[in-house]
Amino acid sequence: RVVKIMNFTEPNANRYNIGLIPLTSAWGPIGDGSGLESFLCVNGRPVTAWIVGIVTSPWLKALQDSRVSLGFRALCQHDLDAAKYFQLKACNPEADPSHAHLSTTAKRFPARRGEACDGAFEDIFDATDRLGPWSTMRKIDYTNVRKSDVVLVESHIRRFKIKDASGQYNWGSWAVNFELLRIAVLFSGPGPANVVPEDSQVNL
Repeated sequence: RVVKIMNFTEPNANRYNIGLIPLTSAWGPIGDGSGLESFLCVNGRPVTAWIVGIVTSPWLKALQDSRVSLGFRALCQHDLDAAKYFQLKACNPEADPSHAHLSTTAKRFPARRGEACDGAFEDIFDATDRLGPWSTMRKIDYTNVRKSDVVLVESHIRRFKIKDASGQYNWGSWAVNFELLRIAVLFSGPGPANVVPEDSQVNL
């Protein structure tokens, strides 16, 4: 079941396992009014990336004006390498590889500016029995996501401006992060050892 999820692609919806994102992917155009300049896109639409991993640091209830985040370790080496590629080599300039970690982090603000929110991330789903269309899945509270749980993390891959050599912010220099969209809990941790691929660096 986990292997099927890790090999999942849905091109019509631009949804891919992170290690299967098409090589034709590219950053959205700058200055054309589309608002896509910060998104990794395929065929002019933002890519939705899936990563299956084990939770290392859940922080899903934010303080005022802060972000929620989920730290996790990808279950297979291929996905870990893909995540590192986007976090390091897809930056401009390339990020220092010494800053790389085995864990990946997906983040987001729990609400847009001006929206009411109690600070908790809400798009969390119970997939312990089945994983289907999000509209058919049962939502669960953020407290149900714990260290060592095996989860599916859905995110956008986005870049953001950083200071260039002159101290200015523009699209000549950028870093990359994963914008958290949804979490599906596949197994409550510690998960069964037989879900872990042979090339995994995760020890359940």
